[in-house]
Amino acid sequence: MRSINILKIISHPSKGCNRKRLLQLYRSLIRSRLDYGAPIYNLTSKSVLSLIDTIQTSSLRLALGAFRTSPRLSLCAEAAEPPLFYRRLVLTSNLLSSVAQYPQLPIYNSIFLPAPSPYPVSHKHISQHLNPLLASPSTLSLFYPYTTTSPMVSHRLTSRWCSPTVLPIRKA
Repeated sequence: MRSINILKIISHPSKGCNRKRLLQLYRSLIRSRLDYGAPIYNLTSKSVLSLIDTIQTSSLRLALGAFRTSPRLSLCAEAAEPPLFYRRLVLTSNLLSSVAQYPQLPIYNSIFLPAPSPYPVSHKHISQHLNPLLASPSTLSLFYPYTTTSPMVSHRLTSRWCSPTVLPIRKA
């Protein structure tokens, strides 16, 4: 909340900064706090996530000098910022891909192998949210460019490949 107040003061129409500086302040002061713990609070209800989305909307509105009736997606497009829903998905998939590379991490089992519980759990497991994003390791095809053979390229120009107007034949 204090960061939004700073943005309010600095975004004054007559004495404030320009749009570029205000967007930099938004990214450093507000978006960094919204991103912190995004994979964890991405599991909360939609009503709680909409409260967090209003922080982004009001901050972008201040930084851009937009009207209160401006739609959320228009503000994101104008500021070249993805909506928080997509930003949370990217951050969560980055976390999952980095943890999936190291199965020896303590958090690996709690993310990819949830422990069975005798009690009904009211919250969803993180893997249930991201099943469309994750593919099983057997279906992933890894492509390492250094293991492929290099193509054979011929640099010779012969009449077979070029027309006579491009490569005139010399008579000796």
